[in-house]
Order: sequence, then C-alpha cells, then structure tokens
Amino acid sequence: MKILLLLLIGLIFSTKALAQSGCTDPAADNYNPNATTNDGSCTYSYTLTNPKTLPASLNESSGLIYTYNQLWTLNDSGEPPAVYNKIYRISETDGSILQTVEISNATNIDWEALTADANYFYIGDFGNNANGARSDLKIYRVSKTAISSGANISVTADIINFSYQDQGTPVPTGGNKTKFDCEAFLVKDNQLHLFTKDWVTYKTVHYTLPATPGTHTAERKEELAVNGLITDAHISTTNVNEIVLIGYGGNLLSLFMWVLWDYPDNNFFSGNKRRINLGISIDKGQLEGVTFTSNGNGYISSERIDRSGFIVAPRLYPFSTTNWVPLPVTLVNFTAAYKHPGVMLSWQTASEQNNASFTIERSTDAVHFKEIGQKKGAGNSEVLRQYSFTDPQPITGINYYRLKQTDTNGTFTYSPLKSVTVASPKLNFRIYPVPILKGKPLQLEYNNPDTLPASITLTSTDGKVWLTKQTTANHAATESLPTEKLQTGLYFLQVINKQHAFTAKVIIQ
Repeated sequence: MKILLLLLIGLIFSTKALAQSGCTDPAADNYNPNATTNDGSCTYSYTLTNPKTLPASLNESSGLIYTYNQLWTLNDSGEPPAVYNKIYRISETDGSILQTVEISNATNIDWEALTADANYFYIGDFGNNANGARSDLKIYRVSKTAISSGANISVTADIINFSYQDQGTPVPTGGNKTKFDCEAFLVKDNQLHLFTKDWVTYKTVHYTLPATPGTHTAERKEELAVNGLITDAHISTTNVNEIVLIGYGGNLLSLFMWVLWDYPDNNFFSGNKRRINLGISIDKGQLEGVTFTSNGNGYISSERIDRSGFIVAPRLYPFSTTNWVPLPVTLVNFTAAYKHPGVMLSWQTASEQNNASFTIERSTDAVHFKEIGQKKGAGNSEVLRQYSFTDPQPITGINYYRLKQTDTNGTFTYSPLKSVTVASPKLNFRIYPVPILKGKPLQLEYNNPDTLPASITLTSTDGKVWLTKQTTANHAATESLPTEKLQTGLYFLQVINKQHAFTAKVIIQ
C-alpha cells in the first residue's frame, strides 16, 4: 500500500511538471524554458526614442488622434478655463501648434481623451478620479466639416451624456480610489468603446455606448487584468484588428502598452495580447495619449511631470508594434509613375497571409478616395510577388493613389499614399498669384480647346467646398475668384469639364 501511495504521489507531481504553465516565448522578457503552456503572462520591452518636445501650452496634453493625415491633441482640465476647452492640431515635425479649435459650448471638467471617425471628433469629458462621484459624464462630438482652415476658430459640439450600467448612484470614494475613472476610448462601427482606469483592482473594463447625441447607458462588455492604469486607447485605421492601450503602474512610475489583435467580433480582450514595458515616467514623462498612423506605426504623447525633483517636459514619441503584430501582407515596394496616357502603379509583396485582394483607390485631395480597380491576391505566399495596374484616365493635376489590401475575413489595411502630377498638353491653366494674400482676387487663366463649359471648385483640406463657379464655353478666358471669405491655409482648386480635369494647390496667407 505504501509503495502504491508513493507511486501515485510521484505521478501527480510529474504530471504537474509536464503541464507547467508560464511564458513560452523566447523573445519575451520573462521567458520560462520549463513552461509547456503559455498562460498569457509574457512581457516585452520597447524603448521610446527620438521624442519631439511639445510647447508649454500643452503641458497637460492628455489625448491624441491622427486623422486624415493630421495630428490632434487636447489638454486635461485646469485653469484658466479659456485654455482648456480647445483641441489643437500639431506638427509631426516639431510638435508645434498649427491650429487651435475652441469648443464654445463645452466646459472642461476633466477632458481625458480624444478620438475620431470619418466625420467627427469625440472629446471624452469622463475623468472621475477626484472622488469617483461624477454624475455629469459626457462626450462632446464635433463635426469635422465645421472646422475651417483658420489658425484660431470656434465651433460648437453635440453632447453625448452617459452613465455606467453597473455603477448605480455615484458615491464619493476620495481621490484615486474609484473603479469608474476613465481616460481612454475609441470609436468603431458607430459605437464608442470606453476602457476604465480602475484605481482599486488595476484592471480595465470595456464598455460600449452609441456614438450619437443623447443620454445613454454604457454597457459592460468585458474586463482585462492590465496590472495598471489605462490612460488612452486607439484602433488602427489601416489594420482594423489591432488595438493599443497605454498606461502606467499604480506607483505612477512604470510605463506600459497593451497590444490586442485577432479578437472575435468586438471582444477585444479575447484575442492575442502582448504587454510591452516602455520604461519609467521620470525618464519618459507620464504617457497620456496614443494614436496609430498606419500599419502598426504611430505616436505616444506625454504630459509634463515634476515629481521628486525630476522634471520632464511634454513630449511626442514615435512607436511601432510591428515586432509583435504580424502584418497579413508584407508590402516591400509600391510605386506610381505617369506613362502617357496613364499612370502605372506597381507593387511587390514579400509574403501574404489570407490575402483576398488589392483595391486600387484614387483621390484628388488625399482625403476622399474612389475605387478605380482591383487585383486578386495570392492568398498565402512566402515568395516575392509582383503586381501592376494602369489608371487609364488620370486626372490632370495631382493624383493620389493608395492600395486597400483586404483579407479573406474582410479585415483590411491601407498602403502609404503615392502622388503623381499629370500635365495636360491640351487643357492649359495658370493660377496666380500663389501663394495669395487673403482678400486679393485669385486669377485663373485657361486655354480650353474643347469650348465646353467647365466647373470650378475650391475645397479646403477637410473636404469643405468654399467656392463653385461655371466657366463660359470659350477657347480662352480669365476668371477672377474672390478670397475675402476664405480662411488662411491650403486649398485644392479643381476645374472639370466632360473631356478634361485639372487640380492645383492654392495657399491663402
């Protein structure tokens, strides 16, 4: 009997040893060579480098979003209020402020996050760490078409009020002691997805609510033990299956990022996950904003800190997740060149995984794109493959091209933009002066061999049409275009008739 008992005990312990769980990835910081089952505990490290220093007026930078090739941020709450009810477009080159947009009907109780979709900006006024008892949680929705190209403008916002499904009546908890603080959200499929900053358990809870004005209940979806405090989130617009969350530990010192991908439906925490260590706040600053730009690349912003004698100015860091999230298609070369009478596009892939197709899209303003063709993908491939497509009827002027790569499951990514300028030997236009001072008439001379009337359209970079006009059916003429009502900035001038089209840039100073 004793021998049998000893054998059973030995078998139990040997079975446990064989099934030991832990981190099984040799590339992880905490790789366990004895682990046979990956328990999701793997951690990795990434060094934030090459920061840009933000101006002192953005010391409280607390949200970040890249949309339509523009980078925007906002400040956390503070005094005076006149500084804190604005969003700012900033330079990727040096972090300077390029445009200031005041939300005239908004009050910054505790703005913490900024996100956007194709039509709107969303400002999260849902910070709740002061005592956990806010009953006025809201999100401001600002139409992009309301934002003109002026350096300093004012707009109004729609308001989305909400409360948490499982909070009940808010009860004061004291500073930094609530589960219902929030500093992170994203928008997907007309739904807002919130990620809480839980000061009690250091988890984050995922809530959803409609991205429409009104009063809503944020529905609890799932939770993730992030071992820290989440301060921002973003979903890639070029790889819609990849999400990043950033934050810091409960000691306000250690910095981290969670990368989420390959999740089912909108259950973001049920797919692949990686926790990436990003250093410490007294070296990098307190990380408060994150946004993708394209294909796993993006920016992280930090607010100014003055802690224990360590002072770090607000910063803007580039980052990349490509070390951890494999792209379904590795695009190694994409070119566009004019070869009369069309534009030849060519690209190569080094590898493909579940690649259904490439859709070729064209734009005249780098914002609004139309499909002009499609190429079937190779599915799965590990060899170099060559693709080409010819645009037989490019627009006279600047043509912007991109590839939309779509997987077999419908997930898609966008390539970087390529631009080609096409001159017309028949349809000749001259615009002067460029740049032009606001208020001075813009002169347009054209030689129109078709003797067909043409339409003239002047559009700002956000897609707003500022001027439309019809030309007369003459061989040659001069049109004078007023600029008194225009804001300073970049515009696109288009002249189109049934035979030809012309696009040019116009700068108003």
